[in-house]
Amino acid sequence: MQFLNRKLPVLCLFFVVGICCLGDNTAWAGDISDSKEFAQLLQQAETSTDVQALEMYQRALNLSRKSNDRKSEAQVLNSLGDLYKKTGQFYKALESYREALSLDRQSGNLGSVVVTLNTIGQVYDATGHSEEAVTNYIQALELAHKLQLQDAEANTLSNLALAYDNLGQPDRALETYQRALALSRTVGDHEEEVLILNNLANLYVEIGQSEQAGRYYQEVLLLAQAIGYRPLEATVRDNLGVLLANQGKTSEALEYHRKALALSREVGHRAEERAALANIGVVLAQVGQKQQAIEALEQSLKISLQMRSGFQRNDRSVIVRSAADTVNLLVRLLIENDQVGRAYEWANLVTAAGFVDYSRLIGAKVSDPLAQVAIDNWNRQNQQLETLREQLNGKSSVGLTQQLQAKETEVNRQADDISRRFPEVADLFETTPTDVARLRATLSKGQVILHPVVLSSMNGNPEYLVLFVLTQDSIQVHKQEIHHSELDALILQYYDALKNPFDGDYGENSARLFDLLIRPVLPWFQAASAQQVSVVATDKLRYLPFETFYDSEKNHYLIEDYPVNYLTFLSTRAFKEIPDPSRRILALGNPFPQGERNLPGAAREAELITQAVPGSLIFTGTQASLRQFKTSIPKFSILHLATHGCFQENGCRNLNMEPNTLLFADQAMNIADAAQLGFKGVELITLSACQTAIGAESKGEGITSLAYLFERAGARSVIASLWAVEDNATKELMVGFYENLKQKMSKAQALRQAKLQQIDRHPFFWSPFILIGDGQ
Repeated sequence: MQFLNRKLPVLCLFFVVGICCLGDNTAWAGDISDSKEFAQLLQQAETSTDVQALEMYQRALNLSRKSNDRKSEAQVLNSLGDLYKKTGQFYKALESYREALSLDRQSGNLGSVVVTLNTIGQVYDATGHSEEAVTNYIQALELAHKLQLQDAEANTLSNLALAYDNLGQPDRALETYQRALALSRTVGDHEEEVLILNNLANLYVEIGQSEQAGRYYQEVLLLAQAIGYRPLEATVRDNLGVLLANQGKTSEALEYHRKALALSREVGHRAEERAALANIGVVLAQVGQKQQAIEALEQSLKISLQMRSGFQRNDRSVIVRSAADTVNLLVRLLIENDQVGRAYEWANLVTAAGFVDYSRLIGAKVSDPLAQVAIDNWNRQNQQLETLREQLNGKSSVGLTQQLQAKETEVNRQADDISRRFPEVADLFETTPTDVARLRATLSKGQVILHPVVLSSMNGNPEYLVLFVLTQDSIQVHKQEIHHSELDALILQYYDALKNPFDGDYGENSARLFDLLIRPVLPWFQAASAQQVSVVATDKLRYLPFETFYDSEKNHYLIEDYPVNYLTFLSTRAFKEIPDPSRRILALGNPFPQGERNLPGAAREAELITQAVPGSLIFTGTQASLRQFKTSIPKFSILHLATHGCFQENGCRNLNMEPNTLLFADQAMNIADAAQLGFKGVELITLSACQTAIGAESKGEGITSLAYLFERAGARSVIASLWAVEDNATKELMVGFYENLKQKMSKAQALRQAKLQQIDRHPFFWSPFILIGDGQ
């Protein structure tokens, strides 16, 4: 059976052939000064931050268009596509690549057409659209064959085989890899040959032909040694160790894994060092050496957390998946070893790392300008480190290894220095879990933390739902066997039922979820005299309002017993600060009262809310501008935004909005810039519009990631909706909530009481708005 990091990603998916550049005979229609500026912009963009690179590429694009140079325009569009792909903006990447493709076809730059078709295929394959990838690869293959570009043809065949593999067509993948292998041998491309052999071996592992896989791995090992491809040699030794472990030959497997570890450290191949340590941990766990396994897994996880900060989105996803496997086994072993506190520390850190990833991927800023300068410099150094790691994927050298190790030391030192100088951004660089005693010390009396974690099946072990419960004085854990797929199905069925006010069959699933997630730990709630339940939801559980879970023994919802709030993760940020007693509201409503962006009830909602609290201020229509909002923030502790927000990956076309933006009358605000608005001292940000927190993420990160960014910007808490809500229901709930705040209730209690006023209605109406962050 396979376990951690079995499949080596394709190391060479991109080739360069026939791309135009300023050094060739391309005519430049503009001034020579323009030509020099163009070259400088492209060169500087390669070592700049993503935001700076985007600006430079746009300037270069304008220059190429001004000079009517289609080849150079296509070159910049391809670079823009690469940048968008790197930052996960796949829709924009495809738009840039397609525009470049059209220009190259018009100008007859057919070599570049082959490259771009392959790149478009890679984007489709990476985003789960492998059928479209196949279409583009076949076009590239036909053109490469026509142009007699055999190296490009071999590379395209390799990409095509990977797409067939992703489509679950192993026979076609095998046949295509064999064609690629024969062609790479014909042209004498040994590096391409060894990569194809490795992918063939990986594919044989997938289809259960371990003996054939082993033969190919041995062939890869010999060829990698012959051409000096030491990073791949380390990876193949690790893969051979996996095969041996699956055959029960644990001693031989450990020998291969340890040789892979030594070699990866020797050449500075951190990704393989991480994988080898994880696989050593797996084998040690198999043979019952739990403590040694724990130590190896912890080392692997620390490297994963260090590396993922600099990876591009596609590469980061590989690291994230492997880190999830590692923490899965680590948490399981720590619980079995009666180290519950340590198990929680790692589970909480990996939860936090997901939000840190999100903030990096969208380029979120921090509020302190000096800290932002330091982070920008660290990002530049980290990009240089990743460039060195990419170079190491080819033939290694002593000089390159030493250069990489020195750069890695420098980057890690800078991260430690930033964390020390600016503690408020330390979570961006955290690779060591926070002691659970420090986490518990931040909790208030009567506050109970519920943090569910699903442990997937590994090496024949059952799947578990783990429920961590923390109070000021204790940490406890409950573990029960589940089927992960059944839990996911239950969550999605219940979510769909909650979103439909005409679905009257939600009650059974509501009770099932209570029995799974609440009843096992209810005695601990009662023993702690719980006054508030704070949920750290993970994965698809982020879709659900826990307060709707139904206790079939008492015949009422969880919210009828406890106020419920949500946390992104547990941090050392204290919950004991006294909120601003004035609680004056700055409200913004319906900035576009006509057309598709109109929110008819939003303006009236904002009016009623501000009338309830003396000293409040309202902006509606054309006055609801970002400029007005920003200058008014310092005077108010509560911000209420009844406007559209878009958090879908490809934007909201019906609203003409980019992803990760909030709508104001004068412009849209990218939430990456939230920290620069000055939210320090803001007690609550309420987002009440219909699309505010509805994201396309499969694991429900949208709403909690949004809250994380506002927390990072200084806000103590956020209220947002899990689904679109009818205007009148929203208005009634929000007015009730603010009336309760006026009565000096805590935020969690005020929202609870507002929901209880509608408790006899379908949960569709009262449950979607949830409080994330401080509930006091």
